[in-house]
Amino acid sequence: METFAYLQLCLVYDAHPAALEPLIPGVKKFFAGFSGKKFSSAGLIRWVSIALSVALLSMATQVLAYQRGDESEAVRAIQVRLQQLGYFNAEPTSLYGEITEDAVRRFQRDNSLPVTGRVDPQTLTAIERLLRPDLSFGQVTQVGTTNQVLRLGDTGLSVSALQDQLRQLGYLNRATTGQFDFETQQAVLRFQQAFSIQQTGEVGRTTRGALERQLGQMATAPFWQPITPVATTNGTANLKLGDRGIAVKSLQERLIAAGYPIGTADGTFGPRTEEALKQFQSVFSLVPTGVANADTRQALDRKFYVVVIPKRNPLALSAVREIFPDAFEAENRLGNYIHAGSYLRREVAENRAKILKQRGLIDTRVAYF
Repeated sequence: METFAYLQLCLVYDAHPAALEPLIPGVKKFFAGFSGKKFSSAGLIRWVSIALSVALLSMATQVLAYQRGDESEAVRAIQVRLQQLGYFNAEPTSLYGEITEDAVRRFQRDNSLPVTGRVDPQTLTAIERLLRPDLSFGQVTQVGTTNQVLRLGDTGLSVSALQDQLRQLGYLNRATTGQFDFETQQAVLRFQQAFSIQQTGEVGRTTRGALERQLGQMATAPFWQPITPVATTNGTANLKLGDRGIAVKSLQERLIAAGYPIGTADGTFGPRTEEALKQFQSVFSLVPTGVANADTRQALDRKFYVVVIPKRNPLALSAVREIFPDAFEAENRLGNYIHAGSYLRREVAENRAKILKQRGLIDTRVAYF
């Protein structure tokens, strides 16, 4: 309740700072009872904290959820937030109408929340979390969130996903780094030029849509149709036990994304990489040689929907494994995370993420690798 109270205060203040004026008389009245009394600095801070908590909790009991028919500055603040996340496609009006309710339902559906169309404490918390991501883990591609603009200087998993897409389509000829650098920008410009998109070097809704359409066409092509392979020294060389270099590192990163716990992608083709590759080859009906030939690289370059949980404490992996024993810890350039499943179909990944969220792992999300 107290957490919702603070979120409620944030909404009201963002929308209309003057709306907090009704709190002032209550706070003054609270302190009036202590007129003439002396407090230490610590004591004064404690009493101020109590006063604000009482005021906030009082506010929260008045509004436990926003729903259709409500009209207030707080509703307008919610509309602005949903607009930032790409769900509310109209001018904010302060009236909780059909468009707002539909936006809330779509947000709830995409984030594995009860689809009620009302903004309850759980929904409001989820909205705030997406607008204020955990920077220690980096930006993660959120299923259903397509309005983020990627540009030069950005970092994170969403940039890695973009680089994978450009590499798969043949516009970027190197391993993913998670850094939107000059080379990535040039690849974006080449893609935009090829598809008559305004050449900004930034990836917004239009460019992202074109990328997804091209990848969709590739996914429906016969399995044996050539696909841009994992980066290698000469583009055709097989990778095998004992090899080293950026091509091996790229191969290892794809194996991890596909759900094979080989440890750190260190660029050294060791026994664990070989065994993981054999398992992958068997699953994809390839000859399990442990050698990454053209067919294996083609299969690895398929995109995966990966269920990820940022690792915030040492007990996180154990908690996930109680639900899904096959989970493992993986490393991202911005931090460690828990890999809880990799799938070719988005709905399968979303279902697993929903189960984890229902079991209390609310930071679970789906990334597109």
